Amino acid sequence: MMIRVGLIGCGKISERHISAFSKIKEAKITAVCDISSEKVAYAAELTGAQKYSDYIDMIDNAELDLAVVNLPHSLHNPCVCECARRGLDVFLEKPMGISVKDCDEMIAACKEAGIMLWVGHGQSFEPVNIRAKEIVESGKLGKLISVTETRNTIYFTEDRPRWFLDKNISGGGIMVNLGAHTLDRIKFFAGGDIQYAFGGIHIPQGMTVENNVQAFVKTTTGVTAAINLVGHTAAYQYLTVLYLSDGEIRIHDDDTIEVCGRDGEFETVDCSCGLSEMDLQMKCLVKTIMAGSKPQISGDYGKDIIRAIENIYDTEAIFASKV
Repeated sequence: MMIRVGLIGCGKISERHISAFSKIKEAKITAVCDISSEKVAYAAELTGAQKYSDYIDMIDNAELDLAVVNLPHSLHNPCVCECARRGLDVFLEKPMGISVKDCDEMIAACKEAGIMLWVGHGQSFEPVNIRAKEIVESGKLGKLISVTETRNTIYFTEDRPRWFLDKNISGGGIMVNLGAHTLDRIKFFAGGDIQYAFGGIHIPQGMTVENNVQAFVKTTTGVTAAINLVGHTAAYQYLTVLYLSDGEIRIHDDDTIEVCGRDGEFETVDCSCGLSEMDLQMKCLVKTIMAGSKPQISGDYGKDIIRAIENIYDTEAIFASKV
């Protein structure tokens, strides 16, 4: 069996999709679509796929088994619903949508059509996270108590597509784009849903989306988490810390983790494995489709993250109105 894949949206992340599928013998990208003639031509050159400029045209006329949707966030809902109407399985890049209502509509459409909806949250496929969770679940460091993540970067860069800065299209700023990864990571380590979330944001003058967020989260498994996303500093940092009852795990973005017990002496562990998060996720996706199994990252999973983000924005609005 060969799974025929249609790529809807040929932006920057599509190169990772193309690379991942090129390593899977049971799947092949046979159609690519983008409104940019330059981008779709490049994707077609890499894959040998047929080119389209309209995804409706593509899903109506190309013989496909799976659509990979990589579009601006506000376009996820209509695209997924069109794929569902045609009985086409969907891999949807994160974040799932721009609202919980968006997510509910997509989940209902896919359920009614009997097709698979897989949301592209990839933290459970990151080799460094997999290794860290193995250590957590070994029990050697006791019970997971809390998680903190700090991510410092420049969010409003010159090369960021302008639609990211329009709340009506993106759904939000750094919390939607980068914070969705943080919430995914928290859920992966905690092993539960988000029980509640609240926080504060900063929207620079003249902008409609935030570049700074501090938030607090608690999961249904009792793990608490603090999120610190700073998008206005060139002093780059990306650090996740897992605090356990008998130790600590520090996760860095260079495929290494540092682990210590009660003695406070850290040991560095190299977690590189030669495969990327996208490679591992697409491999699992294809295996799931071929087996007719349920998606590992479901629509309900994606909705839980959007609900938490909405709660953070809502609490900011409530508190701001009382100042």
